[in-house]
Amino acid sequence: GRSIVYARRAMRHKLLIAAALSLPGACAPQFGDNCSTTTECSVAGDRYCDLAQPGGYCTQINCEPKSCGDDGVCVLFNPGQPRLSSSWCMAKCGGNGDCRDKYVCRSAKQLGAADPSVPGQEPPINEEQTCGPLDLACVVDSNKTQKFCVVEE
Repeated sequence: GRSIVYARRAMRHKLLIAAALSLPGACAPQFGDNCSTTTECSVAGDRYCDLAQPGGYCTQINCEPKSCGDDGVCVLFNPGQPRLSSSWCMAKCGGNGDCRDKYVCRSAKQLGAADPSVPGQEPPINEEQTCGPLDLACVVDSNKTQKFCVVEE
């Protein structure tokens, strides 16, 4: 009789621990979090720690539209330079208070344009073009004006 009670109690603790570990996002790293290794961003290996950013920056490389989930926005950097362009999941924000220290909340347009004197870069064909070859970055998700956390200059 007693061994069954102890077995049930031990099983109940294991179930509680399993339930606590499966809670969605309670302590899961978010895009833009600081990091020093990729495993701090994701043990599954689907996120990357960009150590080129101050304090590290949890991100996902080569994102596609809508692939960054609710906490991220897919941004294409250097769109006018196909060999240098790359897309990254950046932390979504509404204002500077949503970003950590040394980072600010900006839209792609607020980042400015590339140097027009660089050979091979032509100005946008029309005003409605969402990602011009002179832009430093553009959002590839449907909300082109979505802001994201970038390093403060």
